[in-house]
Amino acid sequence: MPVLARRPVLALAVLLQAAGPSFALTADEVWAEAQRLSREANAEITATGRRQGDRLILTGVAVPLGPAGDRVLLRLDRVDLLEQPDGSVSVVLPPEFPVTLDLEATDPDFDFLVLAASAPGFSLVISGLGETADFALTAPSLAVSLDKVAPAIEVNERLDLNLAVADLAVSHKMDLTAVTKVAESSLRLGTLHGDVLVQVGDGVEFAEMSLDLSGVTGGFSGLVPPSAFAAEQAMSPDANPLPVLLGVLRDGLAMNGALAFDQFALRGSIEEGDTLGTVEVTSESGRAEGRLDATGGGYDVSLGKTVTMTRGMPDLEFSEVAMSVAGIGYGLSFGIGDLTQPQEARLTAHLTDLEISPEVWAKEDPSGVLGSEPLSYALDIAARYSLQPEMLAPGWMPDPARFPPVDLVDVTLSRLMFKGAGIAVEGDGALTFDESDLTTFDGLPAPEGLVSFKATGVNALIERLSSAGMIPDEDLTGLRMGLMFIAKAGADPDSLVSQIEFRDHALFLNGIKLR
Repeated sequence: MPVLARRPVLALAVLLQAAGPSFALTADEVWAEAQRLSREANAEITATGRRQGDRLILTGVAVPLGPAGDRVLLRLDRVDLLEQPDGSVSVVLPPEFPVTLDLEATDPDFDFLVLAASAPGFSLVISGLGETADFALTAPSLAVSLDKVAPAIEVNERLDLNLAVADLAVSHKMDLTAVTKVAESSLRLGTLHGDVLVQVGDGVEFAEMSLDLSGVTGGFSGLVPPSAFAAEQAMSPDANPLPVLLGVLRDGLAMNGALAFDQFALRGSIEEGDTLGTVEVTSESGRAEGRLDATGGGYDVSLGKTVTMTRGMPDLEFSEVAMSVAGIGYGLSFGIGDLTQPQEARLTAHLTDLEISPEVWAKEDPSGVLGSEPLSYALDIAARYSLQPEMLAPGWMPDPARFPPVDLVDVTLSRLMFKGAGIAVEGDGALTFDESDLTTFDGLPAPEGLVSFKATGVNALIERLSSAGMIPDEDLTGLRMGLMFIAKAGADPDSLVSQIEFRDHALFLNGIKLR
């Protein structure tokens, strides 16, 4: 069964099922396949069709969206399936047309919404059916706006909705002849602009929001073996999914995807009485990647310079709050292979130069002892882990009392960094774990190894806090003694070093046994 048949929202994309141009495809074949696949997805597309030369005209098109029992019906007045000389079929929409969303089954307040849509130059070309899926969609411009609501909105209320897209291109190919299905998709979007406005009362209170996105690119590739469909159908809700997933991965399941953008902006405003508040979030770039196959998986997410600006929001005590970061990112990777043998994993995170508006600093730190130095942190942890054989048995379920739910072999802290408020902290180290000892450290496997930390500027910060009265004199001595207990003076000026060591099933801090 094709993958597309398993997604109700993509049932409309049966108009996507295609094969090579080695034979002429008819509009009737496309429509018949559309109905067959949507029936299999329990979300049948319905319409009245009539032939007119080389085209099949579908009127009263209804597409179920969402889960059964809680569905919205998307209705189109007319869609044409036009047969092309090269054997492909084009989906033809009018330059301007209404789109009706029937909401009676899901929303007690509205019966339906009518959207006014325009799509000049829209093109969706289907190249065949049966052996491969192959379609290409392009839209130089595509716009949708709210035209009508039933029942009608009150005279003193307002609801506006607009969405405009430029330079949209989507392609999808899927080989249905191979035992393992092969899928490839791509996305390109020049710009997207959307805005919504909601007004209640006598025009006094309203909220509006707009979204702008540009330079969007994306791609996806996947391999889907037959066992994936069989496993999905046979899986019971209380079964252990891990051995099933590993089996499908060994059979060839693989997915790889990426999405990126150049510019992002989200702006909103809200009026309550005489107060008008605004918020704006912008980002210069962003990227997300993910993969999963028999060797491993992971993801990586990053944002470029990102700025958040808030003004006059009713619930905030500051008239203006601005925050910006030069960059932020998170990543996770993990090996799979034979999970009963050690596999590698890695976790990374960073935030560079977080800056907060002076008004906030002045409120929280009126004497300026903390300064307004940007805050940064970075984390890089590598590990090796394995699973106990019983975890791969069909009836195994995780024990909530056991954490982590894997056998840790070792962990390496390649980097821990924090910088801000005049201090800097660095850390690194490595630990191995003894899974045979779960009692010494209260259920955790007993570690062995050393983790070291170095901090600079701590004493100077304490002096500034004390001089500003933020640390009472009676607490200063105790604070310094506590600091001497957990750290020692380093070789550099105003530096402290600390070592946490696990050995002989005991815990040592700077050479002093604590446990």
